[in-house]
Parts: sequence; structure tokens; C-alpha cells
Amino acid sequence: MPLRSTQSARSTRTFGDRVVIAKAGDDPLDLSLTALCAALSKGVFTPEDVAAKVVVRAHALRHLNAFITAPGEKFMADARAADITKLLAGAPIAVKDNLDTVDYITTGGTPGLTDWQPVRDADVVTKLRAAGGLVAGKTNLHELALGITGSNKTFGDTGNPYNPRAISGGSSGGSAAAVAARILPAGLGTDTGGSVMLPAAICGIWGFRPTVGRVSQRGIIPLSNSRDTAGWFARDPIDLIFMDQIHADLRADVNFGNLDGLRLGLPRAFFQEDIEGDVADVFADAVARLTKAGVQFVAADVPGLPQLADIYMALGHYERPRDLAMYLASHGAKRTLLDVTDAAVSAAMRSTRQRLMDGEKTSAAEYRRIIEVEQPKLRQAYASYFETHRVTAMFTPASPVVAKSVGDDGNVLVNGVPAPALAYARYTLPPTTAQLPGLSVPLALTQSGMPMGGLFIGPSMSDGVLLGLGPALGKVLPPLPAPKLKL
Repeated sequence: MPLRSTQSARSTRTFGDRVVIAKAGDDPLDLSLTALCAALSKGVFTPEDVAAKVVVRAHALRHLNAFITAPGEKFMADARAADITKLLAGAPIAVKDNLDTVDYITTGGTPGLTDWQPVRDADVVTKLRAAGGLVAGKTNLHELALGITGSNKTFGDTGNPYNPRAISGGSSGGSAAAVAARILPAGLGTDTGGSVMLPAAICGIWGFRPTVGRVSQRGIIPLSNSRDTAGWFARDPIDLIFMDQIHADLRADVNFGNLDGLRLGLPRAFFQEDIEGDVADVFADAVARLTKAGVQFVAADVPGLPQLADIYMALGHYERPRDLAMYLASHGAKRTLLDVTDAAVSAAMRSTRQRLMDGEKTSAAEYRRIIEVEQPKLRQAYASYFETHRVTAMFTPASPVVAKSVGDDGNVLVNGVPAPALAYARYTLPPTTAQLPGLSVPLALTQSGMPMGGLFIGPSMSDGVLLGLGPALGKVLPPLPAPKLKL
């Protein structure tokens, strides 16, 4: 059953009594986005004072490599000119470096675009600025968003704030790390196969991936048009609602409520297999807490899910080069797909270059069959699951493994056994291939001291329901301690 409506978030900046009233002596970087915006609009802080603190903290934490272009003079100038009468009131927001910005180089994390200056902002950046938000530099990412760890051989790997030697997750790891490290209250990322949901989960913050199509893709350096979407990071679930209502083209009707009587699917096959003991323990504790709060879990699997979802690689092989070539041509980038792939350094992008030379693995006819037959089958399997079992969403771990270092061979140890780093995204790939929305929720720290999150995956266009779950979940699940960082 859906959450019972108690309040609409559509027309308010502060979302009722959820916002903490800040005082002049508070550290603005410890505040949620909504609390900071309220404080800025009331003159408790000035945008310039907050921006100066962002610059100092970003510099002090530069070893995390969260930024490709760190906030600096341009950001400070924008802060001095900020309009505090607008919704975001001059608040600083992290922006992933595959989102076009007219006033910052947009590298996509790849050598072939290190001097690329877009002629217009991405649509989500346009909305950010229109609402009075400030672009606080450009954050690090896996090269051209093709990767799940946040590794970048050109600009350096992004470290996890809870352990800088561990991964931040990818591809939006820079934005996730910046928010988790209290450099900024919120951030923009992009999500194709879990690139918002996973970094949020393993950096200990909240993340949201909208249903594909609710948010404009224009101005996103593309990876796979059938799955790409912008998404949001924050440390408070209310902030995700705020970000969504500012940036999405199709508004989600968000209702708050409680968890008592909420029906959630709890799949075990696939989603709780090959999982580390630490992750399983954290997830089991979350299920117990939610059950105590009145959630009714329905133990049910999605039949044939791994096989149905196994089309993501073929989709990527076909869409990646074509989408990127069209982006470069339509945006007047004055470089070709081969120019960019020739300069690429990651193994995944070198593989893309080799496929261009050798011929595609996915033919046009096969791609058409996937789009017209196989992907609809996957979406229908999820839709039938939600309808048959009368569940609002399904609850799964975000990843089978906590954040750790990745070896030079690209493998990660899962229960002591080497596995490709893509293992991190095992649970995010099926729902993203089905174009579904997902709420990434911080659950707890594991025994190793690293964060782990859970995913709430809902039916297509159930974004408002998922966003409305956040505040209720935040009251039941224990808050994570802030990372202990050396400044």
C-alpha cells in the first residue's frame, strides 16, 4: 500500500517542520540543503561566506580527488552575485563533470575532452541556476561514466570519505564523496547502471535515480540513452525531494506518511546471493527494524531476472559509440568519436575503440530486437512482480560488497574470491536496465567501519512514492556517523 498522505511538498521551500533552524554560530556545511537554503534566505549566512568555507574544505580534502575542477574564483564570484530570494538562495551544489556547463570545462573525465567548453548548460544545470543554486566546480567520475568504482587514470581515483584508500563508487563518485565529506550539502550525478545509487550507498548518504524520461538528458555526455538519467545526492531524504522538484521535467507528487502497513517485496534469489557477511548482517538488521515499524515484507523473487536483465551489455555496446558521436557532432565539439576514444586511457574505453575498429558486437537488427522485445519483457517482469504481490516497492542490498580498494587487474575480492569490479553493481544493473526509479538509503556501518546502503526499487513513474518513503525511513534507520576526516 502507498504511504498515507499527510503533507504535500510541492509548494514549500522548507518542507514544514522538517528543516532545522540554523543559528549564526552553526557550521553551514553541516546543514542539510533545505536548512541551508532557509538560513541563506533569512540572512543567517551569506552565500559568499558559505562559498568561502566550501573552497577551504575542498582544498583541505583534495586528497579525496572529489573534484576535477575544484571550486575557486569563478565560484566565489557567483556567490557574490547570488540571489537569496530564489529557492536555492545561493546554495552550493556539486555538479558531475559529464554535465555541460558553459562556464566550466566539461571533461567527462577523459583526456580527449580536457579543453571542451560547451556552448550551453545541460538542462539540469539550467534548472539549478534558475533556482538560484551555484555550480561548485565539477566533480570527478569514471572516464566517460563507463565504470562503477570511481577510478580515473587521468585525474586520479576518488577516495571514499570513510577510508580514502577505498573506492567511492562510480561513476558519480566525486559528487557522492563531496557530499559525504561535508564539502557540500547536495550534488548532481548521472545514473546509467547504478552510478548514483551505488556511490550513495557506499559513501553513506542518500541518493535518488529517477525513472528514465522524467529528467532531460540534454547536455549529459551520453553513455546509453535508453538508461541514462541525472540523479541526486544528499545527506537528508528531504533534500532529495527538493532536488527532484527543482530538476525533473515531470513533477512527482510526493506524500509523506508512516511505514505501518507498507508492503515491500523482499527478493532473495540473485539479490541476496554471493553477498559478504558484513553486508548481509547490515541488511538483516534493517529488515528487522522496518518490520518492527510495521512494514509487511513479502518474500518473493522475480522469475528469470538475471537472464532478462542480461541485455545491458549489448545495449551499451550499440548505444555508447553512437550516442557519444551524436553528442559531439550536435554540440559543435570540433572533435570526432575516434578523437576521443583514441585519447581514452581506461580499459573499458579502449575496448570501445577496439570494437569500432573490429566491427560492432551488437547489430542494428539485434539492437532493435532488444529495444522492442527484450527490454519490454524485463519491464513487464518487474511490473508483474509489483502488481501480483501488491507491493509498493522491493527492498534489496545496494551491493554485495562494501567499498574496498580495487587491484591493478580491475578485480575486487568478494568473500575472498577475486571478481570483476562490476560485482559492485550486481544489484543495480537489473532495475536500471528496466529504466526504473530507485532510492538509495544509508543503512549502517559494517564491522569494518564502512557504510552500506539499501535500495528501494519501485514501478515505473513511482518516483513520488519512493521519495515519500525517505523521511519515514530516516526515522527508523539509525543515522550514520560522519566520516572522520583529517583537515
